[in-house]
Amino acid sequence: MPVHYAVSEAVLVVAAVWSARQAWRGGFPLAAVGITLIGVAAALGTVRFGLNAHDQLETIHKTVSRVGGLLGAGLIAADVARAFAPPGHRGLAAWLAPAVAGVAIAVAVILPAGAVLVVILFTAAPVLAVLLGMTGPLSGRLMAGAVASIMLLDILLVQRSPVLGPDISWHAYHLLIAVWLVAIVSIMTGRWAKTGHPVLP
Repeated sequence: MPVHYAVSEAVLVVAAVWSARQAWRGGFPLAAVGITLIGVAAALGTVRFGLNAHDQLETIHKTVSRVGGLLGAGLIAADVARAFAPPGHRGLAAWLAPAVAGVAIAVAVILPAGAVLVVILFTAAPVLAVLLGMTGPLSGRLMAGAVASIMLLDILLVQRSPVLGPDISWHAYHLLIAVWLVAIVSIMTGRWAKTGHPVLP
């Protein structure tokens, strides 16, 4: 695989570092850990392609990408659900996190073929949480929901797209993940302008 594959991986690392830091400071530790896992996978990809270490790092990179990506998406979804759940249900949403993590690990390790489906479900969860939990104008909720759905559309339409080809789909896929991380954390931490959503302190 060409060296330029490392470029979009490196961009994802930078986005993950910023997003994880903002999530942690904003009181979303589950999301911060999930984003960090995604960043670690991207860092391995950066080293693998940048140093042309395909044989040495291929197995560990693919494993960390699958398990870390799945578990990371689950943890992010759990914190988004906790943030946007009605006040009386936030405790329940927080307790669901260990179950989410357990399902993610089990599917990624035991049933790799089903991992994509679970990732789709996990990335759909933030969209629903944002749409159902936000307050304010409908236009603002729809706009934030559209932003939250970037990862879902990325998996369904961009990853391994036969139309885009392997090189463009690779870079577009990783760059959209970077955009999604920054966007979803911005929504969670109240950086999304004037939506009026009930985000946790």
